[in-house]
This record gives sequence, structure tokens and C-alpha cells, in this order.
Amino acid sequence: MDERQTQFHLHEYDALRGEIVALVVAMNRLVQFGMTAVAAASAWVLTVTHRDGPTWMWTAAAWLPFWFSVLVAFHYTQLRGQVRKLSRYTVKLEAELGAADLGWERSPERVAGGRAGSISFSTRVMLGAMHVLTLALGISLTLQLYVPPEWFEQLPLACQVLETCG
Repeated sequence: MDERQTQFHLHEYDALRGEIVALVVAMNRLVQFGMTAVAAASAWVLTVTHRDGPTWMWTAAAWLPFWFSVLVAFHYTQLRGQVRKLSRYTVKLEAELGAADLGWERSPERVAGGRAGSISFSTRVMLGAMHVLTLALGISLTLQLYVPPEWFEQLPLACQVLETCG
């Protein structure tokens, strides 16, 4: 590789690093704002006391937090895929520049043959927990809208929570 090609690849490498950092920042903001939107929608759905209007409208509102969490997870997965693609190319570029074991994309986990990305894993766990909680919220509120209250009195735990035990 001549000097001109080396300079080109070094500038390309710096640009790729900048793109990766920008995508990671976008992923972090997405998760923060997404969780805020889910929490706000959940709080609104849980605190609305007058449920005037058609039942289908309140059913849609009950599922709003779940669909927010699905959209956040979908977009997060898209951004994560872009980071992986750029990361693989950066590793390839590091190898061509003769810095395969020194490069920015090298971490102790990867060098040791393990998996990198514990932060990404914890974020995925958090997004999964958000899905489960919003799914439970949607199911619970939908049941409250469509199932008569007398039916809940037949369940011992519901009876205790609703304080309607005889």
C-alpha cells in the first residue's frame, strides 16, 4: 500500500469511528426517549379515570405503551445493525493497515475470543422487560374493559386486591 492509499484509509477510518460514535449516541438517546414515552403513555393510561367514549378507543389507548416499546426496539435493532456493519468494516480496515491487534475495534473480550457488547446486552434486557411490562399492562386494561367485574370476584387474589371478599 502506497502513502496515498494509507492516508485515504486513515481518513476513512476516522470518519467511520465518528459514524459509529454518532450511532451509539443516537441509540442511547432513542432508548432514553423511548422509555420516557412508554412511561408517559403508561402513566396517562393508568391515571385516566373517566372512560367516556367507545370501548375500542380505550382498548387502543391500553395498547399504546406496548406499541411504543415495539417501535423503539425495532429502531434500536436497525441502528445496532448499522453499527455492526461499520464495526466489521473498521476491523477489516485495521487489518489492512497492519494494526489488527491494536485497533479501536479491539477489546479484551474480542481478543480473548469472548463476546463484546455487555452494554448492548443490558439494553436488550431492559427493552425486553419494557415489552413484558407493557404487554401485561395492555392485557390487564383490556380485561378490565371487556370482562365484567363479577368475574374477577371469583378469583381469590383479585378478590383480595379489589377488597370485595365476602
